[in-house]
Amino acid sequence: MMELVNTKKLFQLDELSFDGHRINFLNGNDPTSIFYGISQGGILGAGYVSLSNSADIIDRSILGVPGAPFSFILSRSDDFLVYNQLMLYNFRNNRHIRIYLSLVQMAYDSVDASGYLAEPLDADDLPRVLLQAGIGDSQVTTISAEILARAFNASLLEDAPKEVFGLEDFMYRSDEDGPKSALVELLYVDEASTIPKSNISPDRNNVHICVRYDLALRNQVIEFINDGRISNPCTGEKCVRQRARSCDAARRRSRHLNIHQMLQSLK
Repeated sequence: MMELVNTKKLFQLDELSFDGHRINFLNGNDPTSIFYGISQGGILGAGYVSLSNSADIIDRSILGVPGAPFSFILSRSDDFLVYNQLMLYNFRNNRHIRIYLSLVQMAYDSVDASGYLAEPLDADDLPRVLLQAGIGDSQVTTISAEILARAFNASLLEDAPKEVFGLEDFMYRSDEDGPKSALVELLYVDEASTIPKSNISPDRNNVHICVRYDLALRNQVIEFINDGRISNPCTGEKCVRQRARSCDAARRRSRHLNIHQMLQSLK
């Protein structure tokens, strides 16, 4: 069934031909299929990307503030605080909640990337993946994004704000499209300093929202969609931000973006 959903084969079906001729596209090529998921879309989208595997359903994907596994994200998220209090009415302590979440993960495995990103799955069969995360995120811990990046066999770009265990640095040449998959992390200095090292929820901050509004990362997404190139926004420590509050102005500007200019940039 997944083979039939392949867009390249979809437009070869007789039902989508006219007088025996295939649909002609403006550039003469088949359309490119791109998946873009943010937050929950990045978490569950990673499972979708993993399921696509070698079926060629999508050509490349962008996962914003993603992570895996789901049970690992929950107890480290400020969104879980209310649920944790409710669950304590039925469990004796947080240790029991942790055991319960680990058991529930078996259900999440059917849609979570952690259920598919393992041997014998070959990372070479997966589409190209760009992962964007924020160090200091109070909703989806950056640790989970790094777990996901290792599973995708992603690379770390030059001048990244921190080293990530298991990820190799990618050295750019001017004539290439970048690594097959990459993890880009923005360091929000003030917020990152407040993230607990233990398995508890942090205080809420704006990092989770600010990553998607960051101009450098948005330009990276546009280039990846249009040209298939993973550019490096981190050159010269440009992936360091002092605080997430500074993204408020960008959020306000984004509400008033000129739609014509936006469409022009995507041509």
